[in-house]
Parts: sequence; structure tokens; C-alpha cells
Amino acid sequence: METGADSTPYRVTLTENYRSTPNILRVATQVIAQNEVSADFPKKVLQPTKPEGERIRIAELATADDEARWVSDGLERLHAAGLRWKDFAVLYRQHAHRDKMVEELSRRKIPFVISKLSILEHPLVRDVLAYLRLIAAPFNDVACARVLAAPAWHLEAADLVRLAERAAKKRGTALYDILQSPQSELPFDASHSALAGCSSSFRLTAKR
Repeated sequence: METGADSTPYRVTLTENYRSTPNILRVATQVIAQNEVSADFPKKVLQPTKPEGERIRIAELATADDEARWVSDGLERLHAAGLRWKDFAVLYRQHAHRDKMVEELSRRKIPFVISKLSILEHPLVRDVLAYLRLIAAPFNDVACARVLAAPAWHLEAADLVRLAERAAKKRGTALYDILQSPQSELPFDASHSALAGCSSSFRLTAKR
């Protein structure tokens, strides 16, 4: 929005697109068309400058796990056909959508690099920081919850909610204090097979 010599506002609309193919622009336009049109954001049609390009495929999957497996299957199939790992790119809207993808790629030993992301945001680094924070401050409920969510502890989401609810009923009580309850009252899986799957035990001894 700019102002002319007579102080009358006027709008300059940029409609020529130099980045995307016509197929991509058509799909993007169909999605954007679902938005509410207002005077501030009027409808406009972008004009591509590139050739038609490959057709767009849309896959609807039930869960984030299914999505990670579907993408990984495609990468392995294309790599087996002769393409290099460096020829691929996986785009996501926000880093919160990345974790399941990282887990699946790591499990299959598919090499990857996360661009424009601080190392402190990596799930493994955040797990380590959570352990360190919990050791330094056992009353840190956020760090405690992240540690308990680790697969080694065999806790389901419902179990974590139960622990949090139990702490909430006792105002001022930290999750760490709830964990000091007798083992029979905690939702841990104490079977031999579950314990054998843990690489090490975890116990905090700190003065409050």
C-alpha cells in the first residue's frame, strides 16, 4: 500500500510468480480460495513463468506415524531407483511436525540434515537438557514430564495425565514428590520384560 501525490491510497498487486510451477500454483490457489476474502486481502490469480512441471499428489493419512512411514517409504523407493539422498527435501509447516519424521528416518538409518534449526531444538538435545534440569531442580514439572515421557519408562500418555492430576490435587506438590510414593501406587510397568528393556535405572537424590 502506497500513497500518491494526491494522498489517495492505491494498491500495487504483484501477480507474476517466478518460483513455482503452474501445477503447484493451481493447488495453492485452490487451498487459499477457502479463505475469507476481505478488502485488505483481495483475491488474486498468480501467473507462473515456469513450465507445467510434475503433477501434484495428495496423500491423506490417519496419524503422524503413518505420515512419517509414508514419506520414508517414498524416499527409500526413490533412492533404490538411483537417486541420491542429497536430492531429496522434506518440507513441513512448523518444527512441531518434525519429531515423528526424525524418529522414522533415524530408525531406518536414512541420513538427513535439519536446516535453519538451532541444535538446542533437536529432540535428543531437549531430552538431555530435561534430565539435567531435573537433576538440578527436581521440582521442575516440565522437565520431569519430558523425562517420564521417554520410552524407557514405559509410561503411556494416560499414565502421565494421572500423575499430573495427582500432583494437581495436592497443591504445591511437584511431580517428583509424587514419584516418591510407594511403587504399587505408580503406573510403571514393573514386569521383568519391561525392566530388562531399560538400559539403566534413574533415581534422583537432591535436597529441596
